[in-house]
Amino acid sequence: MASAADQPPQMQTYSVILFYKYAPLSDDETKMSILRDALEELCSKLNLTGRILLGMSTDAEGINGTLAGRKEDVVACTLALLRETAGIANEAHKSILEIFWQKSEEFARMASVPPLYLDTPEDFKWSTVQSAESLFPDLNIKLVKEIISTGGKLSSVKLEDTRKGYLTPEEWHEEMKRLNESSKDGESNDTILIDCRNHKEYEIGHFEGAMDPNTKTFEQFPRWVSQNKAGLEGKNVLMCKCEVQVRLLQWRKRSM
Repeated sequence: MASAADQPPQMQTYSVILFYKYAPLSDDETKMSILRDALEELCSKLNLTGRILLGMSTDAEGINGTLAGRKEDVVACTLALLRETAGIANEAHKSILEIFWQKSEEFARMASVPPLYLDTPEDFKWSTVQSAESLFPDLNIKLVKEIISTGGKLSSVKLEDTRKGYLTPEEWHEEMKRLNESSKDGESNDTILIDCRNHKEYEIGHFEGAMDPNTKTFEQFPRWVSQNKAGLEGKNVLMCKCEVQVRLLQWRKRSM
C-alpha cells in the first residue's frame, strides 16, 4: 500500500490579481512604513502571497502589486483596496478590513495625502491558476522609488503632467486609421508609431507598422530613445505600452 508520501501533490486553485495605481504618497520612510505594515498585516491575515511595491514619492508614485490566494481571500483584499464595505459576508474578513482601513487612513493623515484606494473593480486584472504549490514563495512588500522600473528616467514626471498627451481610445483609433490610410496611399507621414513593450511581447502581437525598439526590459527604452533622438525630432510620436503608457507620453514631451 502506498504511503502518503508517495501520493502525488494535490492540485489547488489559486486566484491571482494584478493591480497598480499612481498616487501621491510620501518620501518619508517612517511614514511609508505605516502603510507598508498595514498592507503586510492585511495580506498575511488573508493568507496571500506575492509582491507589492510602494513608490516613495510625494507626487508621482503609488502602488503596484501581484497577489495570489484562495478566491474568497483575494476578493476580500480587493474590497479592502477599494474601501468597499458591501459584499463582506465573512465576519473575520470584515474585522481584518476595518483594521487595514484604520491604519491606511492613519498613514494618509500623517502624510497629508488622500488615502490610497483603487477606484473600481476593473482596476484589478484577475486570473486563475491550478498548482500543487503556492504560486509565490512568500509575501514581499517593498518601499521603492519607482513602482514600474525605468532606471529612474521617469521618476521626476509629476502625476498631474501624465494626463498631457494621453489619447482616448477613440482618438487612438483615429490616429491608427489616418496612419494606415497614408501608408496605403504612399503618402509621406510625420507620425511614427513605437511599441514600447519588450521584443518578446512585440513578437506575440503588435499594431501594424509599429517600430520595435528590440528591448528586453522597459528600463532599456529611454536609452533607445536617446540613441534614436535625431530620427524622432519633429515627428508626431505615438507610443503604445500597457501600464507605463501614462508616463511615456509626458516623458516624450520632455525628451524631444
